[in-house]
Amino acid sequence: MAGQKNKLTPLGKDIKKKLADKDMSQMDLAERVGTSKSYLSRIMRGGKSGEKYLTAICAVLDLNPDRYRASA
Repeated sequence: MAGQKNKLTPLGKDIKKKLADKDMSQMDLAERVGTSKSYLSRIMRGGKSGEKYLTAICAVLDLNPDRYRASA
């Protein structure tokens, strides 16, 4: 369904809120963590796990990365 493509994950929702709180864009965050805006968008929507960038994203946005790590 078309509507589900744009559904944000819990991480994606938190990223979006923190970006607004910090007056940052997705592009700003992507550049700071070393990825592209499109890849960041896929992380936010669950298309990519984002594990490689999770620590950096959380550091920039003051989030706890343990909250978003998959249980092993």
